[in-house]
Amino acid sequence: MFLGDVLNEARDVVFSIVTQRTVASFTERTFAHLHAFGARFHARRETGAVVRDVQKGADGIGYLLSVGLFTIVPVMIEIGTVVAVMVTRYSSKFIVIVAITALLYSAYTFVFTRYRMQPARSAIGQPSGRQPAQL
Repeated sequence: MFLGDVLNEARDVVFSIVTQRTVASFTERTFAHLHAFGARFHARRETGAVVRDVQKGADGIGYLLSVGLFTIVPVMIEIGTVVAVMVTRYSSKFIVIVAITALLYSAYTFVFTRYRMQPARSAIGQPSGRQPAQL
């Protein structure tokens, strides 16, 4: 367990450099794009709203990089390895049974996750009543 924690921390340290560079590049390009707009555009906007939206976008990019690199890619490699072993070592009947089971499980997970997310999505869609600060 200790080695796993150490390796996770080492991974995060190495990956944080990549994430910070990517997010900084995105933020710089976004602000350069925003600065190219005229004064009329900026006069119609709330000062804090633009910065907040850019920060949310930068946080989202960091999250997507992390999830993509450390969750989705390893899972795809694992699934590919399992499929390769099954195709080469097991009978076709067993492979069909496992494939049908995986498809049914995926469909079940998809349907009930969407069902459970409806209350959360409706809560997110409601206004929070918080007014942005104006300078």
